[in-house]
Amino acid sequence: MKKNSIIAVVAVVLLIGAGVVYYLASRPAQEPMAAREDAGLAEQSAPGQSTDAAKPFEVQGTERETVAPPSQTAPAVGAVDRSGPAEGGLASAPSAEEQATSSRQAAHRNNTGQPSPAAQETQTQTEDSVVTLGFIDNLCAYIVERFFPPGAPPAQDEPVSTLTVKGLNAHYGVDFAGLSHASPEPETARKEVLDYVMAPLTVHALFQLYGDWFVESLVIAGENANKNFAKDGQSETRGLTPEETAEMLRIDGDKLRSWSNVLAAVVAQPELREQAGRYVRSANRVLAANAEFQQLLGRLRQAGGQKSDVEDNPRLRKAAQTLKQAITAREQARRRITDIARDECKQDCPDNDDILAIVQWAHRRLIAQSNALPALKAAAEEAASLAGKMQSRSRDLRTISGGEAS
Repeated sequence: MKKNSIIAVVAVVLLIGAGVVYYLASRPAQEPMAAREDAGLAEQSAPGQSTDAAKPFEVQGTERETVAPPSQTAPAVGAVDRSGPAEGGLASAPSAEEQATSSRQAAHRNNTGQPSPAAQETQTQTEDSVVTLGFIDNLCAYIVERFFPPGAPPAQDEPVSTLTVKGLNAHYGVDFAGLSHASPEPETARKEVLDYVMAPLTVHALFQLYGDWFVESLVIAGENANKNFAKDGQSETRGLTPEETAEMLRIDGDKLRSWSNVLAAVVAQPELREQAGRYVRSANRVLAANAEFQQLLGRLRQAGGQKSDVEDNPRLRKAAQTLKQAITAREQARRRITDIARDECKQDCPDNDDILAIVQWAHRRLIAQSNALPALKAAAEEAASLAGKMQSRSRDLRTISGGEAS
């Protein structure tokens, strides 16, 4: 009896052990650990692990998760299932079906029967839970919509891109397409997104994650565009040809490189940052002085005085002088901003409106985000690199379409 009991106990232990082994063998491998921006690679924590220490480089979501900096030993992002809404970390890459579709489209575009190297590489990408692939799609559609090849009005004999920094800022200042945020209030949502992206490691990680994908998405968006062409009294609606797409990448790549030069100038020149503050203060004074002038003028006119009496009113003359001085100070700051930027950019500089828009945007970031200066430096570097990718893809498409690659 005792012997039978011992045999029974041993059998139970063996069964339990076999179950544990089976469980451990069948459970999925853990994802790589992620490094915080404020910690070395040796100080890492598993995704989703809570800690009392500060986490300046985090993916936003229901479950917050630290993200590894770009390196060859750690992924730029963690990964979660993309089958539902992202809840921290990055969602998985597009599905196999989506990847196959993109590959077929790329193969059709380059007429080689094979996807481009960039398209092949990007099929393994993952998705950030704040700056999603939906944002990339929306941005590409926005850019293509503002490109007009010859024959597509308003373009005539030369291609035209109406893409501007001011337009981009206005669009994404109110439309957060593809940008995940918790708050329903626009101002708070904008701050959430900007606080997230304005960190050097985040900037590098996002460009590393999406750079090649963005360029290929532009090509696909161009192919699928609906551009209206007019020739010899006939109209036609179609997508961009490879040669036209090459021109879009070349022109907008040039724009991006010139924008990156202005960002680099903001980082390199303290006076440029100082003049940006001066411009903003002067512009605010112009608004205030003009409001005071208009209000006083309205009251004087309502009082029924003669035109000459209104114009000679000492208070109105003083208000007009204050307004004039504010405008003069604003324009001086504007000219100094463009002069400094052009000295830094040399010949590769955007127009004055884009210079001013970039400097003003950078100034707002420097006020609102504590880590903005190194983030701007990272953005300047990555934007220049992305412009190079666009130019390289443009040359590939020109070669494929039989044009000359310069």
